[in-house]
Amino acid sequence: MIFQGSHIRTMVVGLIVALLGLGGLVGCGCGKRGEGTPAASSSDPIYVATAKEKAVLALERKGKRSELPLPPPQNLYQGDVVENTGPKAALLTDFKRGHRFTLAPATRVMLEDGRLTVYKGGTRLVFKRSGGEFKVVLPGNATLGVRGTELIVVVTDDGRTVVRMLDGRVDLERDGTITPLSTPQTALLGPASAPLQIVADPASLTADLLADPAAAAIGLGSDTELVERDRDSAY
Repeated sequence: MIFQGSHIRTMVVGLIVALLGLGGLVGCGCGKRGEGTPAASSSDPIYVATAKEKAVLALERKGKRSELPLPPPQNLYQGDVVENTGPKAALLTDFKRGHRFTLAPATRVMLEDGRLTVYKGGTRLVFKRSGGEFKVVLPGNATLGVRGTELIVVVTDDGRTVVRMLDGRVDLERDGTITPLSTPQTALLGPASAPLQIVADPASLTADLLADPAAAAIGLGSDTELVERDRDSAY
């Protein structure tokens, strides 16, 4: 069989294009979620996770655990459980409402639409005013009803929970009893059998509680001016 020169050139060009296309598919990683990360149950993310410095989130989804490096930004979905396993803070932003939650290292939370469950660690919560009430679920059968405010929540490894008000007010519900909290109050919750304690100055909390790594990382015992300065630099 005899090929004309133009036919040979066409075949060569076609072969090169095919090889380049195959190389692009192999190298780009397009559409990959990351090794070991299962698909989300919903197509619409409810939060985005970001960080100013390198951080790592451990993601629990559908019974599997994987790691999400920050940056780049990572979308998070209904029912995701994340833990900040890196040495730096991570920031979660609510897509729908614009709320922002700073997670100190070793903080673990579950994300739902209109609800945040704090399992352990320290987080600073900045809520924008919205039409509905947002729920923050705490250990010991306690829940915070929030409508536009700012607060710090710390859950220690020994089972104590601290809620420090920075701005506005919340309703703390525990075993059917509602207690309003407003700035500058701080609430201390121990085991379910222990009474709720409310103090006017977080500096009056016990030294071991203020020295807890999560409490220190999120600024639980810091004065208001320092907290405000830290917040501005974090966002």
